[in-house]
Amino acid sequence: MPPGARGNRLTTSLRLALSDDLVRQGAQAVTDLFGEYQRLGLAHLMVDFRRDDLGRMLELLDLVATKVRPAVAA
Repeated sequence: MPPGARGNRLTTSLRLALSDDLVRQGAQAVTDLFGEYQRLGLAHLMVDFRRDDLGRMLELLDLVATKVRPAVAA
């Protein structure tokens, strides 16, 4: 069976670079986008937080971990 296939189902995943443009729109915009991917059946979302500034990376991680992910999971 190919990787990601479970019986007659296919597991989908996406690597998403979290853009500054999206983040500037606010946590709700990020939540809405992640929720839309979930609604479409995406099973795994890998969010790319890479920035040159470690402090900014940690801010983005905190945003997703404390606000976005719990809202999408609700």
